[in-house]
Amino acid sequence: AAIMRANADDERYRRDVVTRADEPDAEAYRAIPVEEFGKAYLRGYNWDEEGAKAKEAKKEAKEAKRQRRQARAVADGAPPGGPPAPGYVWDSAGQEWVEGDDSD
Repeated sequence: AAIMRANADDERYRRDVVTRADEPDAEAYRAIPVEEFGKAYLRGYNWDEEGAKAKEAKKEAKEAKRQRRQARAVADGAPPGGPPAPGYVWDSAGQEWVEGDDSD
């Protein structure tokens, strides 16, 4: 039985080797754009390009909002550089940064 199993294993190995795809050459690797390779690699980790774009757009919008808020504060007399911490707003009457609602 062990000899038959060895023969069957040997036959499966030979069949596997014969049916394998050819090894890609250097030209095949050069034909794949780096960006596409990176995206394919990340998709293997459940990365979603549209989700990444939406996340980046949200991040950019948040930064733009922060910059608008900072510009308004400087126009009202706040020192350049922004608030000491998130959640602070410029009180132009008291001429100081105070904790408060920093929404537009």
